Amino acid sequence: MSFLKLVASAILAHCWLAALCCAQSPVCIVKQNQVGPIALGMTILEAKELLPNATIQAPPADGEKLYKVMRGKSELMHLYVAGGSDHKPARISVIRVFDIACATTAGARVGFSLPAVEKRYGKLTGLQMSETESREFATFERQPAWLALEVNGARGSAGEYAAGQRTTQKLAPGAKVLSYWVSNQPAAK
Repeated sequence: MSFLKLVASAILAHCWLAALCCAQSPVCIVKQNQVGPIALGMTILEAKELLPNATIQAPPADGEKLYKVMRGKSELMHLYVAGGSDHKPARISVIRVFDIACATTAGARVGFSLPAVEKRYGKLTGLQMSETESREFATFERQPAWLALEVNGARGSAGEYAAGQRTTQKLAPGAKVLSYWVSNQPAAK
């Protein structure tokens, strides 16, 4: 009888570990030209068909071509479109990912600390604050050119910048990934 209990315990432990591994596997993969089923070059209508459990909100009337992909109150991603005319629909040109269920092919996710990202993409080569929108981006030695990593820190900025400077290599406490940007444009180095 104890042999059967031992076998049953081993089977239950195996099933528990398998469930744990599967629960942590990403729902979507962030890769070149694509996030989950959504690819650069698709129309918003095509994206809607591939995301039946999400809502895609139309852009505000101010002319910005940004569509928000929502599940309930959670923002999963932003789809930026370009082009389009009366005869041709606009196409997705940039995908910005907020969903922690999405992981890059290297295994990095939104919310990862920058030291954790270094384990996947190599040493941090710099942090840069954009001039126009005050967004902050990190770059790493082996980061793919099509991927930009927007970052922030526990007190706002992910980096500690000298007065008047927009670039640094010095991390602030709590520096982490805020979002991933996928595009055909190389990330700033």
